[in-house]
Amino acid sequence: MKKTLIFCIFLTMASVAGIWIYAFTNTYKPHPVEAAHIQCLPDTPNLPENRPLKVMSYNVQYMAGRDYIFYYDLPGMKGPDKRPSASSVDENLMRIANIIKRESPDVLLLQEMHNGHSATDHRNLLAELQQRLKKLYPCTARTDYWRSSLVLHPKIMGAVGMELVTLSKYQIQEATRFQLPQTPKPWFSGPFHIQRAILETDIRTEVGRLVKIMNTHLEAFPNDSDVKAKEVDFSLRLLRGYEAAGIPWIFGGDLNLVPQEQLDLLNTEERYLYSYPSELTTLLERFPSIPSKSALSKGKSPKWLTYSPNRYEDIAPDRTLDYVFYAPDWRKVEGYVLSDTEAHLASDHMPVVAVLEFVPFVAN
Repeated sequence: MKKTLIFCIFLTMASVAGIWIYAFTNTYKPHPVEAAHIQCLPDTPNLPENRPLKVMSYNVQYMAGRDYIFYYDLPGMKGPDKRPSASSVDENLMRIANIIKRESPDVLLLQEMHNGHSATDHRNLLAELQQRLKKLYPCTARTDYWRSSLVLHPKIMGAVGMELVTLSKYQIQEATRFQLPQTPKPWFSGPFHIQRAILETDIRTEVGRLVKIMNTHLEAFPNDSDVKAKEVDFSLRLLRGYEAAGIPWIFGGDLNLVPQEQLDLLNTEERYLYSYPSELTTLLERFPSIPSKSALSKGKSPKWLTYSPNRYEDIAPDRTLDYVFYAPDWRKVEGYVLSDTEAHLASDHMPVVAVLEFVPFVAN
């Protein structure tokens, strides 16, 4: 009996170790800098300099919509829902495709795009979205920021796959993935967590000028660490380098950073996700943005709120988390947040739109 018990314990431990080794081996472990995937149709044009460029940043929340409170939506991972239904994903794919077609931005920055994730039945949401957009965007750049064949989290217990995606009406010459600083985690579990990144795309104008467009999704759950400050510092060094080199750039995405003026207006249970003072201040004081520093200084101005928490009651957007920053080489033509009914139903984030034009170049 004793030998049988020892054998059973050994067999159980060996099985658990084998499962972990399989999962760890089949988990994405990115390099600090690596090439991202590009796909462009032939004869895609270069960016014209004589007309405005419309950029939209949109966290689509993997097309889940607003009918759920996911486990990560409540403190302590106590949300009741693990995944959306297939019909919800279908419905919100159509809503989001309608929003994109209606706005028709020249460059589209998408976050939380599932590809092979068990929570969305291993679907490739980019491929399905492209089918609905009908070749509106001839160029695509994408990179993983969460990829594993098996995550042994009780709320997941399956494969994960999530991408940053940039769609462009203009030729993408090169795409690069920059690994961002991560929340400290043990070596044996770190790779199973989201690997935050910047997806950078290089676009040339018709006269040959290089433009850098960056898409990102910063840390949502810092766990009392300084990871957000490190992410902002990393981003600033990148942007200052391009500014010093005279390269026009645009930097957008879900930054998960609340303006200083909104911190005190949040519910107590929400404040633990953010730092005081806000790390966003460094970016706002250094570069122009949509929403702008002056617009955000007014606190909870409804027209600039981009995030609506998933709750049982219908909650209007109550904070700003999504932004488009741009280099001084650009000037704003128009900027706004889409918060109509369709956008409110499609995702917990509202799209942010920036229409920019080049500042006329004056040689010395």
